[in-house]
Amino acid sequence: MAVKVVDANELYLSYGPTVRVDFKKLLELTTSNNIENIYDNTGTDSILISRRAIILFLVASTPTANAILDTILEDGYLSMVKLWLDDILKGTLGGIDLLLYLLTNITLLPVTKSIVKESGMGKAVGSIRKHRLCVDSPHKVAIIERVNAIKDAWHKSVKIRKDWVWVYQIVP
Repeated sequence: MAVKVVDANELYLSYGPTVRVDFKKLLELTTSNNIENIYDNTGTDSILISRRAIILFLVASTPTANAILDTILEDGYLSMVKLWLDDILKGTLGGIDLLLYLLTNITLLPVTKSIVKESGMGKAVGSIRKHRLCVDSPHKVAIIERVNAIKDAWHKSVKIRKDWVWVYQIVP
């Protein structure tokens, strides 16, 4: 299966007629039931972690002006990221490194209130501070800094996007 979602000149998501469908296929490759050609399960976790990290990087590297970000967010990207976060917090896949990486790479996403609410990421991010992975961690300060950065950035994004919709409705 050839999935073409990366811009040929830069390392971020491209925008084209098949990117939406291809990105969905790419996300499917981040679940344990979609690991192909592995004869034993010793490398399954590391493959899934690598795939998730690559996708987090590609999305975070995509300029916010690129309309594909709005598209993938509307298509449930944050819901998938929430599943990844749940895996980390349950201790089933990934650890503190992936948690810090995930939090860093979702901070500047151009989210709306409905996207955050529907994905469950607002509550999930807010609850990280009280989770044992944060409370008992020597990385507590780094985690809390990232959680605060997400809250601040998402609050601004929601406000800007709300204002933009309001202006757009008044001035067609």
